Amino acid sequence: MNKTAHTSLRLFLTLLAAALLAAGITGCGTSPGPDARAIDLAGTSWLLTHVDGEPLPSDFAPRELISLRFSGHEPSVNGFAGCNRYGGPYEQDGADLRFARLRATRMACPELEWEHRFLQALQEVTSHGLREGRLVLRSNERERLAFVPAPTP
Repeated sequence: MNKTAHTSLRLFLTLLAAALLAAGITGCGTSPGPDARAIDLAGTSWLLTHVDGEPLPSDFAPRELISLRFSGHEPSVNGFAGCNRYGGPYEQDGADLRFARLRATRMACPELEWEHRFLQALQEVTSHGLREGRLVLRSNERERLAFVPAPTP
């Protein structure tokens, strides 16, 4: 990543964090609340903000943001996990959500902690909800992953 792209990525992450704080959005780990609602995820794209209630650190700067994209044509997902790309099928029935047989490339990177935490949590997801514009993925009613909508190209 060149210096300009790295600076742009850091600026984007800083602005994203500020916007989330200004909106009063808190980390994961709370109950879904009455305003969380299921949505049809087909054709949507998201950027990761929290894993198990912990925000991505400000010094975490992968070559692109950790993402989750739901295909609009078939029940499959793909995205970038911090170092590697991943993908596979998913099943959605209302708020129930499960990811099955996710596959990932196996590139070597110096820092894989957040990727491993993200992919592990994704495999354990059992439901989802939308709250205050955030996609929240839960495992047994515990928030595991939180996302904001990805900007449209």
